[in-house]
Order: sequence, then structure tokens, then C-alpha cells
Amino acid sequence: MPSEEIPRRIDRQRMNMAELAISEAIAVTETVGADPRLTDAVVLLSAARDSVADYVDGVPIRRGVTIEAAPGPAHRIAQLNQLREALEKASNSLELAVNAIRPIDEPVAGRRPDNMAVAVRVMRRDLAAMTTSVQLQIDKVFNNG
Repeated sequence: MPSEEIPRRIDRQRMNMAELAISEAIAVTETVGADPRLTDAVVLLSAARDSVADYVDGVPIRRGVTIEAAPGPAHRIAQLNQLREALEKASNSLELAVNAIRPIDEPVAGRRPDNMAVAVRVMRRDLAAMTTSVQLQIDKVFNNG
């Protein structure tokens, strides 16, 4: 198997001071927490480190990095409304399913309800919780937007 040389730009021992400083900034940024804005910072820092490496390696291509702006409150509200409508449709379908299996939902001769009926009740409860969560998000966007 031929021995391939590790590229200079990923070998910390061969990086120059600027590349090492940017790598250190990336490492520190990653310890701050988890947030899309911090991810953007890491992406931009990585692009900066790559640009320095391109300069050192004599790569003639100039890099460009674009970070998209976060969608505005109106866009977020539209998304949440679509989600709420989908959840309402699912809730209605689930209600029809619950009504269709109502006869097996009742205990018979002291036996527990059919597992299907129990599963449908759990799904109904979870769907109600999701619908409430979406409504809370919509309210939050309206109040903060």
C-alpha cells in the first residue's frame, strides 16, 4: 500500500501561526454551546482557516462563504400555521379512527381494552400535546415578533 502524505493544511505540526490561531478559535467556539449562530461562526472560521491555507499552499482560487439570514417572523408563523393545519387534519383522522374502534375500547368481562384502542388513545394524547406545542410557538412568535 503506497504511503500518502498528509496534506499540510490538516497537519497541525505544519500549520502556520494564523491557521493554528483560527483552529484554536474554532475549538473555543465549539465549547460555548449548541446554537445555529455558533455553527455559523464555526463554518466562517473554518472558511477563514481554509483561505489562509490556500494562500500558504499557493491555491489561486478565492473562496466565498454565504450564511443565509434567518427567516423572519412572518415566514415562521406561516410554517407554524401549516404545521397546525396538518396536525388538525391528523387529529380529525385519528378521531374518526377512535370512533371506529370504540366498541373494542370498552372492557369486556373484566378484560383490559384491546391494545389497538390503547395505542390510539396514546396517539391522540400525543397529537393533542403537539398541537398545543405548535400553538404555543405561534403565540411566542406573535408576542416576540
